[in-house]
Amino acid sequence: MGMYFWNLQALKSQLRQGSLPPPQAFRYLLIATVLGALAMGSTPEATGWLGKLMPAANAAIVGFGTWYCYRANGGASGRDFLSRYISLGWVLGIRVVVACLPIGLLVGILAGVLNVSRGAVDTIKACGYLVIEAAILWRMGVHMADIRRHSESPAAV
Repeated sequence: MGMYFWNLQALKSQLRQGSLPPPQAFRYLLIATVLGALAMGSTPEATGWLGKLMPAANAAIVGFGTWYCYRANGGASGRDFLSRYISLGWVLGIRVVVACLPIGLLVGILAGVLNVSRGAVDTIKACGYLVIEAAILWRMGVHMADIRRHSESPAAV
């Protein structure tokens, strides 16, 4: 089955008959996340060449990371990809926010004490965002593979 871009009634009819097959659900998620990453554009901190690079880098990280998670979950034969992707992303995102608050505070204090230029701090923040985003998606894939391994093992059956 293909994707629906306009025919909402056909999509609703398919959903009434059951959930989307994993490859089809993955395509919806991939397109939505990559387009969302492109639409968000660059962060306010990203200016100059970095401001131009950020949307493409963000979309590439999200696209590749989502594909990586899909493969780690078992690809087309994987189970519950969307629920795992969303729930693992939520918990990992909360953990990252909690971990980044003191780090961000420390970077801000050090930048003030060391009189680091605003442009340098903005570059560090923008690049840090991309690294953190990639790390979250990497850990999501690791956890998805772990869930898949343990749910496929004979002890889990």
